[in-house]
Amino acid sequence: MTPPTVARTPRTIYVSKAGGDNTFTTLQKALVQAGPGDRIEIKDEVINEHPTGLPLKIGGPKLKDVTITSSLLGNAPAVIELSGGDATVPMIELINADGVTLRN
Repeated sequence: MTPPTVARTPRTIYVSKAGGDNTFTTLQKALVQAGPGDRIEIKDEVINEHPTGLPLKIGGPKLKDVTITSSLLGNAPAVIELSGGDATVPMIELINADGVTLRN
């Protein structure tokens, strides 16, 4: 007999250098922890990514309907800077990204 599927409640995950509860210091770390329907809010004006591999691949069923957005006052955009990477390689690649939203 197959056990019943337990519905997962979407949550809000934060990205900030300051850390804290449910907060990660990079977008890459937040994406690893995210699940379907989650919202990732960037709390700093600028975040620096030091990815282990480029591009950051976003998509697949694990990240279905994930939203990545800034949570700065006045809907100000957050800036994602790439450190130590090749400027000719894209920073983010969306692959089978059903419902993934990137917004300021």
